[in-house]
Amino acid sequence: MLVLPSCSYQTPKQLPERYAAPYYLVSVNEDDIRVVNIEAILPQVPNTLSLSPSDFEPLPNGFAEFVNGLTATNSKGKPVKLRSVGKGMWKVDAQMPATIRLKYFVNIKHESVRWAVSSAFARAYVVDNTLFFAGRAIFIAALGQEESKITVQYDLPHGWDVATPYDEISGRDGIFQVNELSELWRNGNFIGKFYKEEIGVGKLQIVLVGGSRMKEGLRLFKDALGKIVNTYRSEMGGAPEGKLVIMGSVGPLQQGGEAFNHSISVMFNQQPTIANKSFWGYLLAHEIFHLWNGGALYPANQSQVEGVVEGFTEYMSKVAQFSTGFI
Repeated sequence: MLVLPSCSYQTPKQLPERYAAPYYLVSVNEDDIRVVNIEAILPQVPNTLSLSPSDFEPLPNGFAEFVNGLTATNSKGKPVKLRSVGKGMWKVDAQMPATIRLKYFVNIKHESVRWAVSSAFARAYVVDNTLFFAGRAIFIAALGQEESKITVQYDLPHGWDVATPYDEISGRDGIFQVNELSELWRNGNFIGKFYKEEIGVGKLQIVLVGGSRMKEGLRLFKDALGKIVNTYRSEMGGAPEGKLVIMGSVGPLQQGGEAFNHSISVMFNQQPTIANKSFWGYLLAHEIFHLWNGGALYPANQSQVEGVVEGFTEYMSKVAQFSTGFI
């Protein structure tokens, strides 16, 4: 499952007239990459919409603070009233269940906020004319439809690419399918003109993407990840199958990384080189071990065992760095 090759799109896209499952059209304009326009069809909506009900500190309305121009219409084109109830949720004032169409845009200014946990690399940012966003910061969804398949379509400027862990639909250029809402929200998307490297370790395929200052770093990562993943595969008795996309940038934001379901976001304050491999080697080793600890082995309630999830991952990252000569 999961990482798509990057694709270029040249013609404007439109939503279909009708669709049986949630459908999103994501548009980005070259003149203002920070504005992400969303149109959506949400069929058979219950009465509550949400933009990933998490990460509210320090903003009382969470990611919804960056949502603008939100409107809704029914299947006949008539306006549907949406009533904000806080914490990134809206009540739908219409006879339920109903199919509604949404239009809104998201201003990518998440890096201006000092988040209580993690940083912009876990939410959304713009660096070197590339755009990163986690699905949970962008896609408003209907609660009660968490297990529905979801279609996502990208409309990007000529020559731009998207790297995303959503599955490409065969024969449908720029259209992807997601198996459930958690996959939509808990993964990253990387958009713009970027560099890409690929590596295979056993049945695990890894795609590395990054902006203009990450070109040499991606080559170093490619060599290092083969050794790191092989260490984990040996120590853990195997490796997860499928594909993983790692998205990286060099910028003035807080350094660090975030592991999502099938993608990883990393941010550096200086270009990765051989001289500073102890830092980026640690970051890669830590985040990629979450494929095992937190991914393949997933706790029923992570907040109760966060020390194990992060602590054992920290320990294994040191093992991997030592085994591969990083420290």
